Amino acid sequence: MNTQKPKYLFRRRKEDRPGELVDAALDVFVEKGFAAARLDDVAEKAGVSKGTIYLYFKNEEDLFKEVISTGLAPAVFSATALTEENDQSSTKRLHRFLRTWRCVMYETPFGNLLKLLAAEPGNFPDAVQRFNESILRQAKRTMISIVEAGIAGGEF
Repeated sequence: MNTQKPKYLFRRRKEDRPGELVDAALDVFVEKGFAAARLDDVAEKAGVSKGTIYLYFKNEEDLFKEVISTGLAPAVFSATALTEENDQSSTKRLHRFLRTWRCVMYETPFGNLLKLLAAEPGNFPDAVQRFNESILRQAKRTMISIVEAGIAGGEF
């Protein structure tokens, strides 16, 4: 009888590791804040050594930027995409956008991440600038286009 375990049980999930690290980092950053969070905490949460983090990210700030990019950006862009359906009234599109934004803020961990960005901007100015330039600018453009369409159509 063969008692050896199949090799695939021990196979590394190298392609999954960055996502696992980002998920763990999100939890740690939200729980402790950026200034108090340590890469040791992230490593422990992810079940890896601290050195493993450095295989994928240069430092804590790079990891934080990735948390923002992979978490917040898709949420905001999905809210934007939902409102681009021009077959709806501007009022419905605006309500839909605001409901989606509210969902991100209050029903996902990313809302806490947004609060962290607002509370600790000096700890990661590059990340805040990147967030403002890419994500918030897109959200603002979306809201402006909805309101302008509503004004042009006589709805607002």
